[in-house]
Formats: sequence, C-alpha cells, structure tokens
Amino acid sequence: MVIFDFTDYRIYLRAYYEEQKAKSPNFSYRYFSEQAGIGGKNYFQMVMDGHRNLSVKTIPKFIKALKLKKKEAEYFEILVFYTQAKKQDEKNHFFERLTKIIPHRGATEIEKDRYLYFTNKYLVILREMVSLPHFKEDPEWLSQSLEKAMTPAQIIKAIDLLLRLNLLARDKKKRLVLSDGTVTTTDDVESIEVDKYYHSLFSYTKDAILNVPYDKRAMASLTIPVPEKLLPQVKELIQKNIEEIVNLINNAEKDFDEVYQYNAMFFPVTKTKEEK
Repeated sequence: MVIFDFTDYRIYLRAYYEEQKAKSPNFSYRYFSEQAGIGGKNYFQMVMDGHRNLSVKTIPKFIKALKLKKKEAEYFEILVFYTQAKKQDEKNHFFERLTKIIPHRGATEIEKDRYLYFTNKYLVILREMVSLPHFKEDPEWLSQSLEKAMTPAQIIKAIDLLLRLNLLARDKKKRLVLSDGTVTTTDDVESIEVDKYYHSLFSYTKDAILNVPYDKRAMASLTIPVPEKLLPQVKELIQKNIEEIVNLINNAEKDFDEVYQYNAMFFPVTKTKEEK
C-alpha cells in the first residue's frame, strides 16, 4: 500500500487499518493511539470515520505511529490539509502541492508519461483531433485550434508523448493515426493524477457554459434522492450511456468536424446520514 496512491487521508487510514489488522489480529484503535501518544482510545476511528479532524498538533503524532518516511510524511501532512479544506481556493492550493510531490517518487518512465497524460486535458483532446479529416500535423495550426492553450513547442512534445504511450502511431506514409493503445484506470481508482484530470475538466465545463454557443452544447441536470443500494446500477447506466454514444459515432460516417467532450457528473450534494 503506497500513500501516494490516495487522495483522501481518511481512506488511506482505513486501508492502513485493514492492512495492519490482516497482519496482526491484535492490532486495534487503542494500540494505534498508544503508538501515537494520544489519550483517546477511539481517536483513530473517529478521525478515520470523519467525526474528528487532525490538527497541526496531531498530524506529527499520526505520522510517527504510521511510521512514514520523510517524503511520505510530507505528502500525508498536505493530504490532511487538502482533505479537510472547505474553500475551493484552499483545496486548489493543496492539490497543486500534492501533485508536485508525486512525479518524484521514483516512478518508471511509463508511469511518468501516464501522469503527464492525465494531468493535461489538452493531450486527450490533441489525440482525438487526429481523427478529424482536416487534421494537420502543424504545431502552429494545432496551437491556434486549441485557442493557444498549448504553444507549438508544447504540442511537439505532446505528440512525442502520445507516440511513446502508443496512443498515436504513424502509418506507412508517416502520418499520425490513432492506435489501439489505451491509458485507463480501474473503476473508482484512488489516483491523484486522475483526480487532477477530472478537476481540470470541471473548470473546463464552467468555461464552456459561458463561452460555447447554445446550439453547440448540451447540458442537463438532475437532482433527486437516491437509495444507496441503487448506486451501482446508476453508475452502470451512466457507463452504458457513454458506450451508446461511442457506438453511435463509431458506426456513423467518419466525417468529423470538431472534437467534443462529454462530462457526466453524479455525486451526493447532501450528507444527512452518519457514515457507518
């Protein structure tokens, strides 16, 4: 279990507890509190379940009991501030600090490339642009098409990255084409790079509401009470909806005009029940 794979310190604590419990049945909340030098025997559980927050005084005690190394301790401390932040600007600040720690954890080259792919939404868009009939492998043209969100120099590096990840390839005439390569994550993965990717998409969606003409976009919203037992089925329906859109477009003529983005957001906006 690697702490850098978590974007919520409470989920990390739960995973840590389950791992330690599996190793030793004698491991308990009381034992952890003793190791941390904290009086309350159930303090660990209360923090883990969201009933208590960690403070600048208790964070070092948890780091000591968790036996985290220097870089892990730094990540854990920032992760606590990120998880507990109430204001969006604070959350953004700590989010950026987290992402600066991640790339330097001794990852393989492919892991670093994967990180770069997910933390730049324009790489995803750039890849899909290759399918456009009027696509040009011209960095200046591509920069203009992306409204200068990337410079020509950045686009050259981005194409090289997409080729390394096997997300693009070259045909016999050396033209860029889509390949069968994929960069995916499992459902509900706890990954900082994927978290950052979706974080950037939401800000992108906000800009689209303000700047994209109505006839070029589709927006829908639904607020409804949901029984928790139906959540897996709702997620399945959302995924099925995406697959149906993909199939519709794949079975149509490939006379693409522009690259579009579809974001489906489904999340709780209330917290009326105590977590079990």
